[in-house]
Amino acid sequence: IVIRYYEPLQPPRRTKVIDTLETMGASVFVGGITTMLGVMLMSFASSEIFYTMFVGFIALVTLGVGHGLLFLPVVLLIVGPSDSVVAQIFHQQHQENSKIGVPVSGSIEFTTSSSSSSSSVSPKSKTRTRTRTRL
Repeated sequence: IVIRYYEPLQPPRRTKVIDTLETMGASVFVGGITTMLGVMLMSFASSEIFYTMFVGFIALVTLGVGHGLLFLPVVLLIVGPSDSVVAQIFHQQHQENSKIGVPVSGSIEFTTSSSSSSSSVSPKSKTRTRTRTRL
């Protein structure tokens, strides 16, 4: 929920919270419901330990879903940052790259530090070539 809150560039907190709940709220809710359904069988167990685990799981899932869908959005609405720092940095880097002529969808080359290898990815052809040399 918090990561999704930081993504959009929409300045008002209310708009960001609404967008976050529209996109992530259903996923959090469905995750909580399916977890509760999966644990429901423990409520019918004759053993006291399974019933205790059932109560613990239900309490934990209820608290998690309640915090994710009720408490956290209210806190973000009241004290959350109004502008997304991460999104601003991304857009600034994108603008700087476009000014100096770096293509956004060009090929990317990277090397790993463990061994000398290089790869290149071409988004247009969706193929990957890799060369590796051992030391």
